Amino acid sequence: MSTLIFDPDYTSPPGDTLEEWLEEHGMSQLQLATRLGMSKKTVNQIIQGVAPLTLETAEKLELVTGITASFWATREANHQRRKLQARMRQALAEEAEWLKEPAVKKLIKSGLVTRYSDKAEQVRACLKYYHCASVGAWREASRKNLLVSTSAASAVKLSGKRT
Repeated sequence: MSTLIFDPDYTSPPGDTLEEWLEEHGMSQLQLATRLGMSKKTVNQIIQGVAPLTLETAEKLELVTGITASFWATREANHQRRKLQARMRQALAEEAEWLKEPAVKKLIKSGLVTRYSDKAEQVRACLKYYHCASVGAWREASRKNLLVSTSAASAVKLSGKRT
């Protein structure tokens, strides 16, 4: 039996859910703002996804909507995570030239990392192998001779030397 995982490549702010709740309950943004003790502008910014939904607001929303604070907080955290992933993916794609570095080419050719047609995914896989958060960090670690492979066997494969 296989398990399907919902992992969309898009995001929507928790304000989308809040807007649906308002419509279902016939409540205006002004009415919600008043009940939350917040400005209408702030509520509108949350609904538009311009302002983040804070933990304090999540607690207040639980009192007003009956939907748990953890739901609102998780919804916001997932939204922020997706936005961050999109920015990081773009940054990784911009580092595709790094894949031509001799050590990185050798790593990919060795089969120690999966080969991807998507350049951003390939950069990510190689950085993960090297335990580096960015190409800049990899370059710095390499310059200082601090790159340590994940296993002695792979170190021998890549360098041709015993560790």
